[in-house]
Amino acid sequence: MKMKTLAAAVVLAATTGVANAAIVTGAGTDGELFLSVFDPSGEISYHMDLGITVSQFNADDSSFRSFDLASDANFAGFLGQTDLRYSVVGANNIQYTTIEELQTYGLMTTSSQTFAQVDERFVGQGSIDLMMSRVNTQAALLNVRTGGPYSGTNGGENGTAVALIGQQGYYDVAGWGDVNGTPGFVAAADVGTAMSFYQVNVSDVDFISAVETQMGEWLLTADGTLTYGTAPVSAVPVPAAVWLFGSGLVGLVGVARRKTA
Repeated sequence: MKMKTLAAAVVLAATTGVANAAIVTGAGTDGELFLSVFDPSGEISYHMDLGITVSQFNADDSSFRSFDLASDANFAGFLGQTDLRYSVVGANNIQYTTIEELQTYGLMTTSSQTFAQVDERFVGQGSIDLMMSRVNTQAALLNVRTGGPYSGTNGGENGTAVALIGQQGYYDVAGWGDVNGTPGFVAAADVGTAMSFYQVNVSDVDFISAVETQMGEWLLTADGTLTYGTAPVSAVPVPAAVWLFGSGLVGLVGVARRKTA
């Protein structure tokens, strides 16, 4: 799509309510996706930087992705548990000035709700800004726990951390939990349950209305395997003998038709 009137985009960009959380100094506002896993019985949460920014994922949202959490010592205490909750989110609050930048601006989040329910929750710029501010705040807290950048180009790529109740970055209802502090929108599901992944940004028609796009699915299993999308199915080669057999049948059918003609 060609660039629309630049002035209109600049005016709206200046009105966005999300402050630059400075998740990574000098890295801009393009946050990386991160996973949160919560053990309610043990009151401990696990978090992993997935190493891909929102704009990078936007450019390739169809590739199959897989992460092996079982190999991470921080996840050892979570292995085999079936009462865990998990979510995957990311935010890019770029101050867009072109349509191309607008397409990468916004929020990415899992949700156990239907598309219609997600559509009801995000009605405009304000609701997107609120959710992105929650994401950026949580990412900043997780930076403290990991001792390094949790977002930005090659920052805390695949860095992980655990947080106990009362510690910064802990998965709780008030700040960061199933609803991420935002009543009415559920971003999490039980381990073993696949969730749709949504991109939420602003319409390039009025620069105000929210637009939701349903992408692939994330799935975290109890054995520590996190996947996105559907694993590619390899084409099964048909043996030459089968082709010869099939062509032989076609020949027999032709002979039979000629005899009955």
